[in-house]
Amino acid sequence: MADGKLAYNFSAGPCILPRAVLDKCAEDMIDYKGSKQSVMELSHRKPEFIFISDQTKTEIRRFLNVPDNYRIMLNQGGATMQYTAVCKNLIGLKPKRKAMYFTTGLWSNFCITEVRKFIEPQNLIEVVNNSASGFSKNATDPSTW
Repeated sequence: MADGKLAYNFSAGPCILPRAVLDKCAEDMIDYKGSKQSVMELSHRKPEFIFISDQTKTEIRRFLNVPDNYRIMLNQGGATMQYTAVCKNLIGLKPKRKAMYFTTGLWSNFCITEVRKFIEPQNLIEVVNNSASGFSKNATDPSTW
């Protein structure tokens, strides 16, 4: 951005964001809503973070029309051990509960593969939507990566 202009990204995935959005993100990165902390530094117990989490879940519930009797969880990504942690902590303690997965690609398929190791019978695992086929011919086959 040496000349003051932003680059346009026409690749799949990331997209261009309006300058106002980028400016607000930059401002909140240093001092989120007057908290004197970056949004990246907020404790998960601080009211500012709880607001972000609650608002995000409310938006997801509204946008995807998720019924009130379902809980929306926001989990960090990037660690495959989370796949096991989620199924063992949430499903494993109540073996008659059903695991329902919304798949979007490679990592979702890895998650389902992992959960199949821990949940019996297999009919307690349900893929409620599979959009993964649009990402590659066989997202679980490393030879297609």
